[in-house]
Amino acid sequence: CGRGEGERSTAAAREAVAEEEEGRKQKLSGIQHRLLDEFLQKSSSAVWELDPSRNAALMKCWELYLEWRCPDELFLGHSSVDDTSLHGPHQGESVVELVRKLLESKVHPSDIPPLVAVDLHKKLYVVFGNRRTRAVKVFADRLRQNGVGPAPKVR
Repeated sequence: CGRGEGERSTAAAREAVAEEEEGRKQKLSGIQHRLLDEFLQKSSSAVWELDPSRNAALMKCWELYLEWRCPDELFLGHSSVDDTSLHGPHQGESVVELVRKLLESKVHPSDIPPLVAVDLHKKLYVVFGNRRTRAVKVFADRLRQNGVGPAPKVR
């Protein structure tokens, strides 16, 4: 029996996520981790006030600050990222599944809730949306490997 198209793209997405995880070289230093942890612990309302995957009304509040960026410009704010999304339209969905949907054009990068990043030493570290970031980075890598145009930008 041959695998169906959906199974092939899921396997390809899973492989791409594994490659991205192994190949990631940019990590936060100990002090950067402590700063992010301290920020999140001291301001429990920060999550509700800053993460558009948890509070859709933020789109209106922060729309002037939204910027479209290439996934390559973004760095994960955590040294390891769980596989399953906890909030937003992709809640309960694995990174692999989101990559598959992006590859199959069932989801467009503009459908993904905006990421929240901080500029630290001229690098953008994602504070909210690390799973989404991981998915779009793998998606962009896969497009490059297939010779398909420039990487799509995300907000």
